Amino acid sequence: MRARLTMLAGIVGFLAIFPIADAFRTEGSTATRAGFFEEYLSNPDYDAFWQIANSLSYWIDGLVVPFRQALGSLLFFVPRAIWADKPTDTGILLADYRGYSFDNLSAPMWAEALVNGGLIAVVIVFIALGVGLRAMDTRTIPAFATGGTWAIVGAILPVYMTILLRGSLLQATGALMITIFSVILITGRNTDDVGPPDYSRSSSL
Repeated sequence: MRARLTMLAGIVGFLAIFPIADAFRTEGSTATRAGFFEEYLSNPDYDAFWQIANSLSYWIDGLVVPFRQALGSLLFFVPRAIWADKPTDTGILLADYRGYSFDNLSAPMWAEALVNGGLIAVVIVFIALGVGLRAMDTRTIPAFATGGTWAIVGAILPVYMTILLRGSLLQATGALMITIFSVILITGRNTDDVGPPDYSRSSSL
């Protein structure tokens, strides 16, 4: 019942309370809003479809340099003072390609794959992603009952997947690498196979 009430309150908040509160954030605000299609076309929050389409056009125009954007994401820690032509964020790359004046845009995983290798890369990336997530699920589900590192992974990564899928990878990779490093740091030998300690047996002195 608590879960149902919480979800219902969240829906009411997103659909009713937040839009009304937003109308009073600044002076001179108005309660009138553009129609759905006008807001969909002009609001950069709905950029995913268009950015995927832009990445497809980018590939069709023969502008893809294989793995260049991916390399920039993997080497995110290298400063531009050392790597002068380091790739920019893929969202910015596509915005510049299309001549947009606003470049704070996303680059979903589909777009990232397209600008790194075209349609073949999309197929390979999502097959690999599916296999990897399936392997993670098989380790995570029992870990919630027994404890271990995979229980931590299962609590963090599914939520962070929304950011990874939305992109761009250059923005998301830094926090992901820190998370992976932290999980590896706290991982002990055979941690995933050991359940919680059994205190039912008392040791004799």
